[in-house]
Amino acid sequence: MGPSSFTNRQKEREVAATRSSALDNLVSSAMMVPALLLCLFLSLHRQATADGGHVRCRSIECPKYTVVEVDDVRNFEVREYESPLWVFVKHHQPATSYQQALSAQAPILSDYMKGNNDFTTTISETAPAVTIVIPGLYHANHVGAPFSDTYRFARYLPQNVQVTAPPASNNTVRFWRFPPENHCVVVKKFREGAIDDTTIAHAVASLRNSLKGSPWESRVRPYGGFAVADYNYPDTNGTTKNEVMFLAEKEWLNGSGTIAVAEPEKLAGGGRIFWDGVGRAVRGWKKTFENILGAGKYPVMEDVDESSNNAFAVTKLQSIEYLSGLTNFACSFAMMVPSLLLCLVFLSLQQATSANRPSPDDYQTGGGHARCRSIECPKYTVVDVDAVRNFEVREYQNPLWVFAKHDRPAASYQKALCTQAPILSSYLKGNNDFNTTISETAPTLTVVIPGLYHADSADAPFGDTYRLARYLPQNSQLTAPPPSNTTVLFWRFPPENHYVVVKEFIEGAINDTRIAHALASLRDSLKGSPWESRVRPYGGFAVADYNYPNTNGTTKNEILILAEKKWLNGGRL
Repeated sequence: MGPSSFTNRQKEREVAATRSSALDNLVSSAMMVPALLLCLFLSLHRQATADGGHVRCRSIECPKYTVVEVDDVRNFEVREYESPLWVFVKHHQPATSYQQALSAQAPILSDYMKGNNDFTTTISETAPAVTIVIPGLYHANHVGAPFSDTYRFARYLPQNVQVTAPPASNNTVRFWRFPPENHCVVVKKFREGAIDDTTIAHAVASLRNSLKGSPWESRVRPYGGFAVADYNYPDTNGTTKNEVMFLAEKEWLNGSGTIAVAEPEKLAGGGRIFWDGVGRAVRGWKKTFENILGAGKYPVMEDVDESSNNAFAVTKLQSIEYLSGLTNFACSFAMMVPSLLLCLVFLSLQQATSANRPSPDDYQTGGGHARCRSIECPKYTVVDVDAVRNFEVREYQNPLWVFAKHDRPAASYQKALCTQAPILSSYLKGNNDFNTTISETAPTLTVVIPGLYHADSADAPFGDTYRLARYLPQNSQLTAPPPSNTTVLFWRFPPENHYVVVKEFIEGAINDTRIAHALASLRDSLKGSPWESRVRPYGGFAVADYNYPNTNGTTKNEILILAEKKWLNGGRL
């Protein structure tokens, strides 16, 4: 083979290598195309989410946000909004269902945006229409029921009027920034089209379930309010999916004692420990008496030699039968002694305290609290007692209470005590239309409605609210004098068809931190019990103070949650 042939082959190899390298580059470039397209798509998608990520937001303005996190497995998204300005309707009697809010409040906001404002300015259409839902103590079917679920309608204001929004001519139209500072929004989409209370209930349950086990579960309030974003309004048959929203603190909850941050207290299990100890003691007594008397060590009938018919064999057999019977009797009697002694001790204690114990009817007054022996407390019947989980279920007689209804409800327990207690005390001391003095009663009740978030200011819309209430004695239940102060209103608690689940907590002074821990403890106690499904998974509760006005009293106070007498139907909040 000559040199020219070798050179040709070498050139062919170089050409082949060049072609192979070009082919590899072409394949690599082709492989990069999908990745580049995906990046381009994600970039465009992220730009779209700045305007809501909804089809409708391509034609009308939506509030802008940044996506903080997307959980594709659990199917929720965390967003950071720019705290935009909204308008909402503040009725004195807020709606008690989504449809009521839509019917009564939506026209007022539409009227404002169409020019019924101080500047007669027409404001362009926006999306979404948001409904704020604050779950109360219970669900009421009629407007005006105190402490029930409330629904308030809100509309987003476009960028060109965020700073220069015209004042409202209607005094029920208010401004509000949502979400508040230092809060993200956890969002989950749900079905498109018409929204109702049942749809909302399922969407909220779905989002709460999705949050379980995620890092955001601890940043979302376990019992408070939420928002529903309708991207189809006013078209109830629209095809755009809607959203349910929870607020989440940007930084980890700091345990400051607000309702959202309570750590559940562990069950003491006192009842279980006591009865386990009794069982161990009884078994110990039995073993001791068996060892002393030799129970079970005597021969049985088959062990006796019956081949001999002499009198000694018969006597031996009779003696063994007699001794065995005597041993069994002695063992049984010895086993009865501790029970008899325990019974005697119990009877002696019962007799010793019978002089101070109220009658059965009076005992079911105020939880058997010492203070209820001297002043009147509302009567009830005990429905169930769970000694292991340490809670009690009661049925009250639907008694009448008075409470103070401020336009600006208190944002903490101490503020409610300072601002509302004097108003109620004044009414009870004779500041009423009949100048009637009403006798002192217990407990003082504080109804707590957890809102969207905990706000330090009473002016903050949709924050936690605390309202104080006082029980009226039996002689005033039917003839309560009308109040001279218009902020004093009457209220029957608990409402019909409801039991009250109760757990005692620390005596003495009450504050927000102790309330939070007591609520978490009761919720934790209810887990796994038959009453768990009858209690609302979120919403309001009440705190009964049996020491008021003595904040250093030694009587234990109570935390109360309503439970439906009939099973929850799943279609309500």
